[in-house]
Amino acid sequence: MTISITKRSQALGAEIRGVDLSQPVSDALFEEIRTAWYENLVLVFPDQKLSNEQHIEFSARFGPLEVHPSGKYVLKDFPELLLLTNKKNEEGKYISLRDGGSVWHSDLSYMDDPSLGSLLYSLEVPQTGGDTEWANMYLAYEALPEELKERVEGLKAIHQFDQNDNPRLGPPTWNDCCRNEGLNLGKEVAGN
Repeated sequence: MTISITKRSQALGAEIRGVDLSQPVSDALFEEIRTAWYENLVLVFPDQKLSNEQHIEFSARFGPLEVHPSGKYVLKDFPELLLLTNKKNEEGKYISLRDGGSVWHSDLSYMDDPSLGSLLYSLEVPQTGGDTEWANMYLAYEALPEELKERVEGLKAIHQFDQNDNPRLGPPTWNDCCRNEGLNLGKEVAGN
């Protein structure tokens, strides 16, 4: 089986076609996919039709799977899968992690052993909204001025599961973080 890998941007992302992830993936083909992931950081596999079992089977090729620590919105018979939607039940309550991707974050970065990555499978995509955005933190760091790289060398961060549990550890605002440094990282990183 021959796959095609098309870069989506210079910063990150590639589209992979020519593979049906609902079928077993050979070791050689999987190594091509893994290499593409290392090189592009985000992979998109369009037009896939996966059962929960097939999603789990392919995901497990990357390593042991985690069950989300909250346990609240995992699928009953498939705890490795976390439901993420903006839909509500009859009582008006969210049926999944509310606005799970509405702020910049790194999945499960607060764990003692952070996740290697996340594999998302879209069942419904709205015409507008529902965006999932990605950033290449390697390029972001490389774009920093040398003096700022020196200032942050050796620093550590505290990652909090839910900032509502400890509001004083909430993420800094743009004003707190970057404007005070006189930086415009968005344009430098994006190359605009």
